[in-house]
Amino acid sequence: MEAVSNSKGQIVIPATLRRKYGIKNGTKIIFTDGGDAIILKPVTEQYLKNLQGSLKGKGGLKTLMDERCKDKEREKIIMATKVLDSFALMAFLRRLVSGGVGEIEEDGVGYWRQGIQAAGW
Repeated sequence: MEAVSNSKGQIVIPATLRRKYGIKNGTKIIFTDGGDAIILKPVTEQYLKNLQGSLKGKGGLKTLMDERCKDKEREKIIMATKVLDSFALMAFLRRLVSGGVGEIEEDGVGYWRQGIQAAGW
């Protein structure tokens, strides 16, 4: 079978192949560079069913769970930084308004510590 691409690089997949592989309007297609060929794989229900259990016993779940734990730790650090930055900003603004800007470093650190305690870190 043969197809011709248009100016946008689009092609029409022949109807016989669409029916055979369950490709419908909106079906996602995975493109893979096979070295000397482009491989197209439709992501259909059957394709997903065939993937079930393919990572069983290969540590895939443990790796995924470890990555999720790392992500949660990164999120905590980001939130702590935002909280600490807001406390330091508040300390700076209070000193600025009261005219006592000279003690901002020490006071800012104190507000950071309060922020850590308030956030539970």
